[in-house]
Amino acid sequence: MQRGSLHSPPDVASRLEAAVAGILETASSRLVLLFGSCSEGRAHEGSDLHLPVPAETQSRIHLAVALIEAVELLLAPLPCDILVRAPGRWAPGRRTPGSVSHDADPRRSGCMRLAEAEEAPDTAAPKPR
Repeated sequence: MQRGSLHSPPDVASRLEAAVAGILETASSRLVLLFGSCSEGRAHEGSDLHLPVPAETQSRIHLAVALIEAVELLLAPLPCDILVRAPGRWAPGRRTPGSVSHDADPRRSGCMRLAEAEEAPDTAAPKPR
């Protein structure tokens, strides 16, 4: 994992790491983010994982289903929301509180970069300085 620390039991962190590897392979993406209670230290028994994945694809729905199928057994019984969006589509909602683009903005302290290739596509925001 690239930045921050996951606020969850160690077994979840190791299962999430394996799931992220599956996401990167399935989506041919270079970046996987995590936002929400698990990245902010507010996780509770009913928490789920929010994983936005920037990826170019003909069908976001088909890719999202493939990603869920690739990781659901690794993460079970922890629920997981995967959002697939074209890399250039993140910027418009970045300034709108409550939007996924805003909540998944890597400049926010509550968002973690779980995986990032050296040459990540332009997504929610540039790397923090």
